[in-house]
Amino acid sequence: MGADTEPMKLRLVRVEPDSGETEILITSLIEKEEHPNEIFDELYHLRWPVEED
Repeated sequence: MGADTEPMKLRLVRVEPDSGETEILITSLIEKEEHPNEIFDELYHLRWPVEED
């Protein structure tokens, strides 16, 4: 199907939103200094409506 088969580095980020549930997110933003864990809860919720379209 033409998909890239090369391995890629991914990062798992644990977030605990206000709901109290623990969520594990997967991202290709692997630079922890540039993208600290604290930003991912908000980023995830900003991205979700795009995924639902």
